[in-house]
Amino acid sequence: MRTKKKSGSIWQESMRVGLPALDQERKNVFELLELLEVRPLYSLASEAFSSRFVVVHAALERFIQYEESVLREYPVPDETRRLHVADHERIRTELNRIQLDSINKKNQTALDVYKSLRTQIKKHVLTFGVEISKYIPSSEAVKETV
Repeated sequence: MRTKKKSGSIWQESMRVGLPALDQERKNVFELLELLEVRPLYSLASEAFSSRFVVVHAALERFIQYEESVLREYPVPDETRRLHVADHERIRTELNRIQLDSINKKNQTALDVYKSLRTQIKKHVLTFGVEISKYIPSSEAVKETV
């Protein structure tokens, strides 16, 4: 059986916000998402998918928590913060839905899940990353790298 060649990393340097730790966390999330693409024909009910999804889910939760700590640390306007956190909740809801589908043995493939999550996380990072970077003083980004 032929397997689909991996499409390459989703991460792009343009996704950086200027905080090295946050940028690394975001990059790590995209690398872990690619674990779901390795065997795209696995079903959600398979042990292989489940074990990989647990890792991805935990990484996404850490990523969300870290982003929310950044939102509290910097002078991000309340409306921007509210929209960002609402998007986090949407991502969490999707993760929980995937987990339930896996438990209920829904007949979706890992590739379907990978594409959906990849699209959602990429949109989140591009949309809100640009927004957050407006409120991170460049001196803070430099301080963190020292």
